[in-house]
Amino acid sequence: MIKTILSQIILFYKLILVAIPDKRFSLFLLIADQLSWIKLEKSVNRMYFPFASKWGQKETANLIGRNELTRLERQFTKSYEHQYMNKVVYEACSKDKIINSIILKALGFPVVPIVSLVVEGVCYSFPEMKISSFDRLLTPGKRFYLKSPVLEFGKGVFKIEKDASCCAEEVKVNGVVTTLAALREMTSSAFWLIQEEIQPHHKLRLLNHNSLSTVRIVTLKTQGGIIHLGGFISLADKPLMDERWGDGAVYIGYDLEDGCLHEFGYKNPSLESSQLVSKLSTGDLLFKNFEVPFLHDAVDLCLAAHKMFPYLFLIGWDVAITDSGPLILETNERPGMMAMQLINGGKRSVVYNSLFSRGEVNDVSKRV
Repeated sequence: MIKTILSQIILFYKLILVAIPDKRFSLFLLIADQLSWIKLEKSVNRMYFPFASKWGQKETANLIGRNELTRLERQFTKSYEHQYMNKVVYEACSKDKIINSIILKALGFPVVPIVSLVVEGVCYSFPEMKISSFDRLLTPGKRFYLKSPVLEFGKGVFKIEKDASCCAEEVKVNGVVTTLAALREMTSSAFWLIQEEIQPHHKLRLLNHNSLSTVRIVTLKTQGGIIHLGGFISLADKPLMDERWGDGAVYIGYDLEDGCLHEFGYKNPSLESSQLVSKLSTGDLLFKNFEVPFLHDAVDLCLAAHKMFPYLFLIGWDVAITDSGPLILETNERPGMMAMQLINGGKRSVVYNSLFSRGEVNDVSKRV
């Protein structure tokens, strides 16, 4: 606890030292903003300078953090809990990828199929639930993904494949050769799901041949219905790289009016000194004016799917865009709001004004 407090104090002073010589930033406003953020979020806002550099320092008041969102979510669900089933049941719909996928598929929504479940090391075909084996899936040249049903932000995801470099009792896990025995040991506890690798739309492969190019679409339940809050597309910048921002992936926003990507994508500010990129280091196509296939269909799909979970306040949908159209890959209770706001602008006023009537909401431009 003491170590955490000290690290936050050090970070706070580092931000002040950066702001003092930089004439673009008001030191007084920085201190006021950070104290307000600490009061709400119990931590220093690490995204302050990247966000202020793009949107202006005054707009930092429009950033909304996780703690504030959680408080609003509790307030929202409390007003709706008399209408819907037990809160725990609904939370499972967004937290558990297996439950979510089963419900969406049963309702007729296109989803990336689950082909197997692994329960305490035993592999079952899905949905038949007959005892199977990893060997059945290990066709040379074919990849599948082993996932934890509850972890988010790309954690608990392993790419499994077998190629010519593997002997009979070996496989590759995230590009590293390991034994089948080690894989069985890794899955000997808890629940796991298995999905086959999905091929992205051929146009997306021209832009990014390193990964699936997952589209993150964030939707919000408001008093007036479900709205599209924002989103981005995640691009791995190197072969064998995950699409996690913390691992060096590029997040780039999209424009719903023309269906095209923004001119610049963002790398994680904590990892890169140069955060803005106009194309991938492994590609030649510029992001600017690149039209994302089926983007409007993907957004409409997520808006319609969120209506099936009216108790859920905020959902981050991961969508795969294929040649046949969008497929829902998974849902996320924590949709990466800070990254989304860096790309799309602060959403505090949108969230408040969507949830409450004019007479009930405070002026969100004021510091707390």
